[in-house]
Amino acid sequence: VNMTMARKLLKIPVIAAGGIGDARGFLAALAMGADAVCFGTAIIPTKESPASDSWKKTLINQDIFDKKFYKKVFHFQSRDTAVGSMATGHCDEIVSVKEFIDNIVSNAEKILKKWGYQGNEFNTI
Repeated sequence: VNMTMARKLLKIPVIAAGGIGDARGFLAALAMGADAVCFGTAIIPTKESPASDSWKKTLINQDIFDKKFYKKVFHFQSRDTAVGSMATGHCDEIVSVKEFIDNIVSNAEKILKKWGYQGNEFNTI
């Protein structure tokens, strides 16, 4: 569902999910009308995740520009394989969930400041 249309048509909270793995994606989802963001693939390589260490390392080392990975994600050729989303490209190391969230919030604040957001208003002058 298109996020902006979901916001217009639905009278329930809208949660954005799919390919969101960093502060910019988080802010973009909120800007398009999401009430919340669900991080899926991006939180798999966290210390608290029940995923195996080998799967976590696979995600961290995944080349999102690899032709096979691209086909699995965008051409649905994922039979017989586990495939993360494009959010894999934001996974650089195994961190705690707290560190992951802190990084999202910290980087989102930096982006907002670049955009001119100060306190509770935008100041672009």
